[in-house]
Amino acid sequence: MYKNRNKKEKRKKRGKKLNKTNEEEGEEQESDWIDDDSEEDQNEDGSKRIKDEVLTIQYPIQDVKMVLIVREDLKMGKGKVGAQCGHATLGVYKQVQKYAKDSEYWQKVLSNWSWEGQKKICLKVTSEQELLDLQSKAKEKSIPAYVVADAGLTQIKEGSLTVCGLGPAPTKMINILTGHLKLL
Repeated sequence: MYKNRNKKEKRKKRGKKLNKTNEEEGEEQESDWIDDDSEEDQNEDGSKRIKDEVLTIQYPIQDVKMVLIVREDLKMGKGKVGAQCGHATLGVYKQVQKYAKDSEYWQKVLSNWSWEGQKKICLKVTSEQELLDLQSKAKEKSIPAYVVADAGLTQIKEGSLTVCGLGPAPTKMINILTGHLKLL
C-alpha cells in the first residue's frame, strides 16, 4: 500500500496508516453503510461504538485533542479547577484506553495524541445541564466523555458535576460538539 506513495506523503502521515477502505465503494454505498445500525456496537459504558472503518472515513486521524469543559457557575478557585481538570483528564483517558482494546482506530488516536504533545483545551459552560447535554451528545457520536463528580471535601457540595472531559479524539470530531464554547 505504501510503495506507491511519495516521500512527502509519507512524512505527512508520519507512519500513521489509515484503515483500508475499498476504493471501489462509491459515496452512495458508504452513506448507506454509515447509517446501517449493524455497523455499531456498544462500549462497556453502554454508549454506541461506531466501527473503525466508518470512523476513519468520517474523521481521519490527523489532528487530535482533548477538551476539558468546566462549569463556570460553580465559581471554583483556580486550584480547584486545576484539580478537577486533572480528574477529568485521567478519567477520559482511561475510557479511551478501554475503547482502544478492541479498536485499531482508537489505538491510533491515543498514539497520535501522545506523539503530538497531548493537546488539551479548557472551555467553559454556564450550567450543569449544559455539561450533561454535551456528555450525552458525545456518547451519541461515540466520542469518549467523562464527567467528574466532586467529593465535596473543600469548596463545593458533594456530588456536584464540575468538569466534562472529551477525547482525546480527532479535532474535527470534537469541534462538532464544542466549537461554539468559549475558552476558560
